Amino acid sequence: MFLAQLLACTIQFCLQAYFLVLYISHPNRLSMLPSIFFIVVFSMYLIGNFYIYCYLAEMLQMESYAFADTTYICEWFNLPSRKAKCLLLIMQSGNKPVEITAGKFFVFNFRLFGSIVKTSLGYLSFLITMKHSN
Repeated sequence: MFLAQLLACTIQFCLQAYFLVLYISHPNRLSMLPSIFFIVVFSMYLIGNFYIYCYLAEMLQMESYAFADTTYICEWFNLPSRKAKCLLLIMQSGNKPVEITAGKFFVFNFRLFGSIVKTSLGYLSFLITMKHSN
């Protein structure tokens, strides 16, 4: 589900930005003001929604690392061997953090958010170039 949403968000943001450029460059842009306003609000919603997903996934990943670090900081070496083994298992699970993925291809984090925005703007640049060349 996240993979489809990731692809759709990339394409939607690119196309919404393209339509915004078309509407703003139109000679009769004052009559298109409601459409321009809708595109701006909808684009902000798309980016905000995707940013929230990436932010929450990043926080989950950071808390997973912090959980393992916290168990390491406690004095586990002074505990009875049975409890120390349990804490060692917790520390070992911290080596592979909890991640939210999109189809096991992409890990949701801030790097992915930047990559999606960058890709969308690259497609937008391509569309604008193709419009001007025709």
